Amino acid sequence: MFAAAIVPVGVFAGSIGATTFEPVSMAELAHRAVRVVAVRCVGCRAMRDVESGFVFTEIEFSLLEDLKGRSASPRFRLRLAGGTADGVKTVVVGMPTFRPGSEYIVLLGKENRSGYPTLVAARRGVVRLVRDKEGKRHLKRGVSGFDDLAKVRRISLALFRTALRIDTDRRKRDAERRKTDAARPKKKSSK
Repeated sequence: MFAAAIVPVGVFAGSIGATTFEPVSMAELAHRAVRVVAVRCVGCRAMRDVESGFVFTEIEFSLLEDLKGRSASPRFRLRLAGGTADGVKTVVVGMPTFRPGSEYIVLLGKENRSGYPTLVAARRGVVRLVRDKEGKRHLKRGVSGFDDLAKVRRISLALFRTALRIDTDRRKRDAERRKTDAARPKKKSSK
């Protein structure tokens, strides 16, 4: 005899339609992020929100390194939609999963109303770190938009850090140049 269980996968309001996404490079996502951090996942805990009934997973991280911006604490938590709690499983397409003990680069946005930092671009804003035989950290996958990394097969954390700083500095210079150009009086053309 078989027992069947109904597992809510998600609740959507409104109509479902086609969605297209603009391809955005990792460099652009990092630019949009308030902070870019290298972290170790310390633990994950799924819970059901009392008011809404939705399942969320709270992930605790210990900071390995600030790559962009400054962290206020050596530990912080994310709260992401999805997970399994009280027999209810919620799956959110595109949401990353984290494993305790694993290390990641995470792109963070502003804090939400509950005081948790937001995740930039869901799964695309997370890159797993792995260690080589010497213990050096490397990105598990390639990243786009960083000219210095275009042809690099194995990107070390140190190389990513450098490419991120170069890209950030270039974007600041470009923004300052545009601001200066916009402040200059326009030359009148003579006809």
